[in-house]
Amino acid sequence: MKSNIDAFNAFIKEAKKSYKGLDTAQKWDADEWASKGDFAGTNENASLHFTKTVKTNYINAGVITSRSFIDLCKALTVNNAHRKIFSSLKNDLVMMKYLHRALLQVKGSAESWLLDDAVLEQLESSLVASGYVEIASTLANSLKSVSYTHLTLP
Repeated sequence: MKSNIDAFNAFIKEAKKSYKGLDTAQKWDADEWASKGDFAGTNENASLHFTKTVKTNYINAGVITSRSFIDLCKALTVNNAHRKIFSSLKNDLVMMKYLHRALLQVKGSAESWLLDDAVLEQLESSLVASGYVEIASTLANSLKSVSYTHLTLP
Protein backbone atom coordinates (compact mmCIF):
# COMPACT_ATOMS: atom_id res chain seq x y z
CA MET A 1 0.00 0.00 0.00
CA LYS A 2 2.84 2.42 0.81
CA SER A 3 4.25 1.96 -2.69
CA ASN A 4 0.87 2.91 -4.19
CA ILE A 5 0.63 5.99 -1.96
CA ASP A 6 4.12 6.99 -3.06
CA ALA A 7 3.27 6.36 -6.71
CA PHE A 8 0.13 8.51 -6.66
CA ASN A 9 1.95 11.26 -4.76
CA ALA A 10 4.82 11.21 -7.29
CA PHE A 11 2.36 11.39 -10.20
CA ILE A 12 0.58 14.36 -8.60
CA LYS A 13 3.89 16.09 -7.82
CA GLU A 14 4.94 15.81 -11.48
CA ALA A 15 1.55 17.13 -12.60
CA LYS A 16 1.91 20.15 -10.32
CA LYS A 17 5.25 20.94 -11.99
CA SER A 18 3.64 20.61 -15.44
CA TYR A 19 0.72 22.76 -14.32
CA LYS A 20 3.07 25.65 -13.55
CA GLY A 21 4.04 25.66 -17.23
CA LEU A 22 0.47 25.86 -18.50
CA ASP A 23 -1.20 29.11 -19.49
CA THR A 24 -4.07 29.14 -17.00
CA ALA A 25 -3.43 31.90 -14.42
CA GLN A 26 -5.29 29.77 -11.88
CA LYS A 27 -4.15 28.29 -8.60
CA TRP A 28 -3.62 24.53 -8.35
CA ASP A 29 -5.56 24.42 -5.07
CA ALA A 30 -8.69 26.07 -6.49
CA ASP A 31 -11.75 23.79 -6.44
CA GLU A 32 -12.72 25.04 -9.89
CA TRP A 33 -10.64 25.79 -12.99
CA ALA A 34 -12.17 28.15 -15.54
CA SER A 35 -12.18 27.54 -19.27
CA LYS A 36 -9.25 29.73 -20.29
CA GLY A 37 -5.68 29.53 -21.48
CA ASP A 38 -4.58 25.93 -22.05
CA PHE A 39 -7.99 24.80 -20.78
CA ALA A 40 -9.91 27.08 -23.14
CA GLY A 41 -13.18 25.67 -24.40
CA THR A 42 -15.81 27.08 -26.68
CA ASN A 43 -17.81 28.45 -23.76
CA GLU A 44 -16.03 31.09 -21.68
CA ASN A 45 -18.37 30.42 -18.75
CA ALA A 46 -17.57 26.70 -18.61
CA SER A 47 -15.36 25.32 -15.87
CA LEU A 48 -13.88 22.17 -14.44
CA HIS A 49 -15.36 21.79 -10.96
CA PHE A 50 -13.35 19.21 -9.01
CA THR A 51 -15.36 19.06 -5.78
CA LYS A 52 -18.98 19.38 -6.88
CA THR A 53 -20.95 16.41 -8.12
CA VAL A 54 -24.31 16.67 -9.81
CA LYS A 55 -27.09 14.15 -9.44
CA THR A 56 -27.22 11.41 -12.07
CA ASN A 57 -28.66 7.90 -12.01
CA TYR A 58 -25.60 6.75 -10.12
CA ILE A 59 -24.02 9.79 -8.45
CA ASN A 60 -25.84 11.71 -5.75
CA ALA A 61 -25.29 15.44 -5.74
CA GLY A 62 -22.71 16.37 -3.18
CA VAL A 63 -19.15 17.47 -2.55
CA ILE A 64 -15.91 15.54 -2.94
CA THR A 65 -13.76 16.29 0.10
CA SER A 66 -10.84 13.90 -0.38
CA ARG A 67 -7.93 16.16 -1.35
CA SER A 68 -5.90 13.19 -2.64
CA PHE A 69 -8.72 12.26 -5.01
CA ILE A 70 -9.20 15.86 -6.13
CA ASP A 71 -5.45 16.13 -6.77
CA LEU A 72 -5.57 12.90 -8.80
CA CYS A 73 -8.38 14.36 -10.94
CA LYS A 74 -6.35 17.54 -11.43
CA ALA A 75 -3.20 15.58 -12.29
CA LEU A 76 -5.04 13.54 -14.92
CA THR A 77 -6.55 16.75 -16.33
CA VAL A 78 -3.12 18.38 -16.57
CA ASN A 79 -1.72 15.22 -18.15
CA ASN A 80 -4.36 15.46 -20.90
CA ALA A 81 -4.43 19.25 -21.30
CA HIS A 82 -2.69 19.29 -24.68
CA ARG A 83 -4.18 16.02 -25.93
CA LYS A 84 -7.88 16.61 -25.40
CA ILE A 85 -10.35 19.38 -26.02
CA PHE A 86 -12.07 21.03 -23.07
CA SER A 87 -15.33 19.09 -23.41
CA SER A 88 -13.38 15.81 -23.27
CA LEU A 89 -11.58 16.99 -20.14
CA LYS A 90 -15.00 17.73 -18.61
CA ASN A 91 -16.28 14.26 -19.57
CA ASP A 92 -13.19 12.65 -18.04
CA LEU A 93 -13.85 14.54 -14.82
CA VAL A 94 -17.44 13.28 -14.74
CA MET A 95 -16.15 9.73 -15.13
CA MET A 96 -13.67 10.27 -12.31
CA LYS A 97 -16.62 11.28 -10.14
CA TYR A 98 -18.15 7.88 -10.85
CA LEU A 99 -14.89 6.34 -9.69
CA HIS A 100 -15.08 8.45 -6.53
CA ARG A 101 -18.52 6.99 -5.81
CA ALA A 102 -17.26 3.43 -6.37
CA LEU A 103 -14.36 4.03 -3.97
CA LEU A 104 -16.78 5.22 -1.31
CA GLN A 105 -19.07 2.23 -1.83
CA VAL A 106 -16.34 -0.40 -1.72
CA LYS A 107 -13.72 1.12 0.59
CA GLY A 108 -15.70 3.63 2.62
CA SER A 109 -13.07 6.20 1.66
CA ALA A 110 -12.12 8.00 -1.55
CA GLU A 111 -8.36 7.96 -1.18
CA SER A 112 -6.96 7.36 -4.65
CA TRP A 113 -4.38 4.81 -3.52
CA LEU A 114 -7.18 2.45 -2.41
CA LEU A 115 -7.99 1.64 -6.05
CA ASP A 116 -8.03 -2.08 -6.57
CA ASP A 117 -9.87 -4.74 -8.55
CA ALA A 118 -12.90 -4.73 -6.21
CA VAL A 119 -13.39 -0.98 -6.74
CA LEU A 120 -13.01 -1.29 -10.51
CA GLU A 121 -15.46 -4.22 -10.64
CA GLN A 122 -18.03 -2.22 -8.64
CA LEU A 123 -17.51 0.75 -10.92
CA GLU A 124 -17.85 -1.31 -14.08
CA SER A 125 -21.01 -3.12 -13.00
CA SER A 126 -22.66 0.11 -11.85
CA LEU A 127 -21.78 1.98 -15.00
CA VAL A 128 -22.86 -0.81 -17.31
CA ALA A 129 -26.17 -0.95 -15.42
CA SER A 130 -26.61 2.80 -15.86
CA GLY A 131 -25.62 2.68 -19.54
CA TYR A 132 -22.41 4.68 -19.07
CA VAL A 133 -19.84 2.26 -20.48
CA GLU A 134 -17.45 4.86 -21.92
CA ILE A 135 -15.59 5.00 -18.62
CA ALA A 136 -13.77 1.72 -19.14
CA SER A 137 -11.36 3.06 -21.74
CA THR A 138 -10.95 6.45 -20.08
CA LEU A 139 -10.25 4.91 -16.70
CA ALA A 140 -7.87 2.36 -18.22
CA ASN A 141 -5.96 5.14 -19.99
CA SER A 142 -5.88 7.28 -16.84
CA LEU A 143 -4.58 4.48 -14.66
CA LYS A 144 -2.12 3.51 -17.37
CA SER A 145 -0.66 7.01 -17.33
CA VAL A 146 -0.24 6.81 -13.54
CA SER A 147 1.15 3.28 -13.56
CA TYR A 148 3.41 3.82 -16.56
CA THR A 149 6.10 5.36 -14.38
CA HIS A 150 4.93 4.95 -10.81
CA LEU A 151 2.20 2.56 -9.81
CA THR A 152 2.40 -1.15 -9.11
CA LEU A 153 -1.09 -2.57 -9.40
CA PRO A 154 -1.79 -5.97 -7.77
